[in-house]
Amino acid sequence: LTFRLEEAIHSLQETVSRFPRDSNIADLLSRARRQLESQRRTEALKGLCDDTRTLAAGRKFAAALALLERGLRSWPGEQMLLDLKDEILTEQVSWQRKQTLQDDVRAIEGLRRNGRLAEALTRLEEALQRNPGQTALLELRTELEKAQRLLEVRHLIERGDPSDALELMDPLCAEYPLDPEVTSLAGVLRRATE
Repeated sequence: LTFRLEEAIHSLQETVSRFPRDSNIADLLSRARRQLESQRRTEALKGLCDDTRTLAAGRKFAAALALLERGLRSWPGEQMLLDLKDEILTEQVSWQRKQTLQDDVRAIEGLRRNGRLAEALTRLEEALQRNPGQTALLELRTELEKAQRLLEVRHLIERGDPSDALELMDPLCAEYPLDPEVTSLAGVLRRATE
């Protein structure tokens, strides 16, 4: 379309030079120039938006926002760019939250693997304050609480206190009847009380 408009403008310029007093031709030329300018603007905006979305899709939010800012300097107040900026900022915040959540889960699981359950639970509660109701964190809390209760039962068994261990173990067996760690520890406790 741009090429055809350029051709039309060229033809109209030649016609205006042959008929300089014809206002209809001059008006057509003026309209064609405005349309060409509008078409170029539209193509430039589309290209800018496409490039911005590509950067954002690659999680290069700073570069995407910088590109938009350059576009807004060229076209101040352009609603399409303002809307895209809001979209990119929202996407960036969402991605950062997901990253923080993943970092929290990895750190909590690392603490758990290293036997640092109290620290893991503290970190988990902090993460839940930032992400209330987050399913992954709630499931992890359930696992950590179970692990902590199992650890308490082991300590009671090691101290030679099977009756207190049984009091803690019975609810665990009821809550997790198929959990291999729970059933294994219940077997150890049964043998200790025989």
